[in-house]
Amino acid sequence: MNLVVLCIGSVLTLAGIILYSVSIIIYSIPKKKSFLAMLMAITGFLPWIFGSYLVFYKGLWLGISLFQEFSFLNLIKHIGFVGIGYVIVLKFYKITEIDRAIAEGQINIAIEESHRRNAT
Repeated sequence: MNLVVLCIGSVLTLAGIILYSVSIIIYSIPKKKSFLAMLMAITGFLPWIFGSYLVFYKGLWLGISLFQEFSFLNLIKHIGFVGIGYVIVLKFYKITEIDRAIAEGQINIAIEESHRRNAT
């Protein structure tokens, strides 16, 4: 069961990062509101949820078992879960900062003329 959760979570995290990044690029140019844009933006929660699951549950909460029976293999495993979850959350935070910079006008995205006519 744990392996299934980790596999599904990592696949959904990858899909969430890709869809959120695409939604930043596609929907930040003309501020169109659509149901698809909302769904693509909501996928941004998937990496955060999975990263938090790795850090807090697999890393810290299950790491309490080290007090009952200690082994270096379990210690390395729990430190690894905390590290991987932290990296996922940190890198996804950087992606959201790119979105914020685009929204504030600090980063400009060039639009081809054919797309500009279709947007208006």
